[in-house]
Amino acid sequence: MADRRQPERCANSIIGPEHLPIWRSEEHTLLALLDTPKLPPPRRAQLQRELDDVLTALRRAEQ
Repeated sequence: MADRRQPERCANSIIGPEHLPIWRSEEHTLLALLDTPKLPPPRRAQLQRELDDVLTALRRAEQ
């Protein structure tokens, strides 16, 4: 989702109800990837950062 605005960092970026399924899908994808055995530590750290960003955006959207 790197091609999109960063709502977890930008107060001007808004996630509407129509966007939530996309963000939740991204969350599930990242969780599945993090569950992969033998994932190299640098890749695991990158995925965890991405998941943290997605969770932050979802929390902001659901407030």
